[in-house]
Amino acid sequence: MQTRAQLKFWLNDGTLFGHAIAVTEKNFTAEINLGAWLSKNGAVDQALICYSRALQIKPMDAVASYDLGNIFLRMGDVEEAERRYGTALQTRPDYPEALSNLGLALTRQKKYAAAATNLLAALKIRPDFADALNNLGTVRYYQGQHAEAARCFGRPERRSRQV
Repeated sequence: MQTRAQLKFWLNDGTLFGHAIAVTEKNFTAEINLGAWLSKNGAVDQALICYSRALQIKPMDAVASYDLGNIFLRMGDVEEAERRYGTALQTRPDYPEALSNLGLALTRQKKYAAAATNLLAALKIRPDFADALNNLGTVRYYQGQHAEAARCFGRPERRSRQV
């Protein structure tokens, strides 16, 4: 009988972690996981609340700061996203996803040199990081470095044919 009563909470991550939050106090893991589920399912306003509560529990957690940065980036608040990625990197300077997304936020603000610096740092940590390489390609394109952009995008440089 107990199992049947618990099954309703195991419907999906949303019900599971929502229930965990309801029956516990200051449950960092549940807040992060519910935030991820909400974000994945398009409920960014609710995800923002979960990530904010997670940061109230662990103020300097790199993952929570990064996740919150992603929410702000999706919402178009690139300055706040930049700040959150910076907070994540204060705690964990070798966080390639935070470096890459900071590069993306800086690119959206047309701060191309700073964006490239962060993207190159992400690629130094993880050379096969496709998102960082793609973001670097975008930066190089905007900087007018089209041959380098093409290399980042994985295409050989186009050469004009001499006739």
